[in-house]
Amino acid sequence: MPVGSKLTLGLLRDGKQVNVNLELQQSSQNQVDSSTIFNGIEGAEMSNKGKDQGVVVNNVKTGTPAAQIGLKKGDVIIGANQQAVKNIAELRKILDSKPSVLALNIQRGDSTIYLLMQ
Repeated sequence: MPVGSKLTLGLLRDGKQVNVNLELQQSSQNQVDSSTIFNGIEGAEMSNKGKDQGVVVNNVKTGTPAAQIGLKKGDVIIGANQQAVKNIAELRKILDSKPSVLALNIQRGDSTIYLLMQ
């Protein structure tokens, strides 16, 4: 999805469906070569979070593509390219399809953030 693309995101908040309109913005992070990122999001050590609860980032090495895009220790990847990610196998399947853009849905503490890579 190019910068400026608009989309509607459906969320559950307090048990009720809420739609949020979003516009993709250019990241303030340095641009990273997507071929490196899509080969396992280089520099991030990850593991499954419980049973079908996403992929937790256990460590991010300084100066790596994972650090440059903004991944942090403790982040939980819960989605990628508008698909739920329950485990590493599902994330790997999305990465192996070599999309031209990768949009990660990240749970960071009490917040949900999105990281976009081209």
